[in-house]
Amino acid sequence: MKVLVYSNYITPRLEYVFKWCFEYFFSSKLQIVSSIDEFQEIAADLRINYSEKNIQDCLTFKPAKLLFEDDIKFQEVDLSLYNNLPILFPCSEGGELPFDPFSAIFFLISRYEEYLPFITDIHGRFEAEHSFLYKTPFLNIPLADYYILTIEKIIQKTYPKIEIKKTYKFIPTFDIDIAFAYLGRNFYRTIGGIAKSVFTGNFADIYHRIRVILRFDDDPFDTYLFLRKLHKNLLESPIFFINMGDYTRYDKNIPYNHPLLSGLIGKLAQHAKIGIHPSYFTIEDPTFYDEEIYRLQQITGWRITRSRQHYLRLYLPETYQQLIKAGIEEDYTMGYAQKPGFRAGTSHPFNFYNLKTEQITKLKIFPFCIMDGTLKEYMKLSPQQTMPVIENFNKEVRKVKGNFITVWHNESVSEYKRWKGWSEVYKYLVEIAS
Repeated sequence: MKVLVYSNYITPRLEYVFKWCFEYFFSSKLQIVSSIDEFQEIAADLRINYSEKNIQDCLTFKPAKLLFEDDIKFQEVDLSLYNNLPILFPCSEGGELPFDPFSAIFFLISRYEEYLPFITDIHGRFEAEHSFLYKTPFLNIPLADYYILTIEKIIQKTYPKIEIKKTYKFIPTFDIDIAFAYLGRNFYRTIGGIAKSVFTGNFADIYHRIRVILRFDDDPFDTYLFLRKLHKNLLESPIFFINMGDYTRYDKNIPYNHPLLSGLIGKLAQHAKIGIHPSYFTIEDPTFYDEEIYRLQQITGWRITRSRQHYLRLYLPETYQQLIKAGIEEDYTMGYAQKPGFRAGTSHPFNFYNLKTEQITKLKIFPFCIMDGTLKEYMKLSPQQTMPVIENFNKEVRKVKGNFITVWHNESVSEYKRWKGWSEVYKYLVEIAS
């Protein structure tokens, strides 16, 4: 199917959002023209007028100014509703909608608001509480995807054969921050762990640690066989992101060159995809990216192209620029630590748009909507309380034929200490998501 769009001006922003809408969702061939004569002469299955002009025999969406601008400034947003959706970027009368859905989508997936000044949390992150979606009832729905559904319904009134060419996917992802609870630690970390247990009077922990080190007991964080069995019938392979950084206050994995870690990665690679989990301080020192990716590539034997930031530390556009330079093609950081939800308003992948340079990049962003630590640490939910939350998010993603991407950790299914009862949560998640 060929879609022909007329606009007075053709900008990178306009090309970006129209390509995502029509090439990605509708699998259409897209052409954008700025000449009325061309628009009237070129043959097309669907004709869209994105201008203030009145043109016959086409669908008309009146534009707001956002896609024609080339600066970054505070944007007024309207909280009135149209069919239970917020009217972002209202426009003049005469179009199919009382607002500009393409500007609204661009505002969300470009992460426009994260380029403006904001107060960070202790880890330097943009918090969910500061986002436009959090201040509305719409953080828990993929709003940009709902705008796409609205566009689809409008198009189908005239072109009933046109439909979204996407299917629901469940993509489980795991961060390997600490591969093993006791194994693989050097002498000083082991002694330090024992000393801490002595100080707190936790002698049972000392006993357990020694039994694990002597291989009488399994390491509590060694949950990989459990996960492999749970994932064996999934259509999409899980993705494991491995922290290969040196030891710091926030990076506590076993040494990158330890045989236990290389052996684990080799086993995971037999049934899963492998990505890098860049260490905490990579955003301060980008040279760490190359070193850590190189370490992982030496173990796997293949080029590493997937990534998710440790602690979800993400600065726009700098972090994504650094990942592109390091050869990363897919990033899975787009989500919040503090709240579940759709940070970019979508459950579908999209290419990163650099607002500073006004360029469409080849880096594909895969947003997630829910994480184990969010539910337990930030929301303080019990295992039983998490299940309806997970179910609701899964329903939302299924409605829009999106990707249900979850972030879990090997230790959160261990049933060890603070994670008692949480393996059942993940079993439930896999059951409803599959």
